[in-house]
Amino acid sequence: MHKKRLLHPRDHEYDSYPRDGLCWQLFHPTVFDELFFKEWGERPSKQDVADNKLARRVCGLCQVRDACLKDSMSQQAIYGIWGGIGARGRALGKGVTDEASSDH
Repeated sequence: MHKKRLLHPRDHEYDSYPRDGLCWQLFHPTVFDELFFKEWGERPSKQDVADNKLARRVCGLCQVRDACLKDSMSQQAIYGIWGGIGARGRALGKGVTDEASSDH
């Protein structure tokens, strides 16, 4: 049985990504985890929804957004917001360009 790994951008070493990412630069690791890797219950609170929107807005302004999304796809990340796209969106191929998907 193939077991998928839970990935976290701070666990990887890169030349520029993710250190050039807004999420990396703006947020303390604890806040980062709360925004980008929040665990959802069955009914997200208003604060959960607001945090999710903030994380996606930060990604939308980020200069390494495409690299982040591409990395999440190549690593088969199943958790968190990467490149402005959540796990469900990545599973549906949202935000994936031909260039980003060409490595798969």
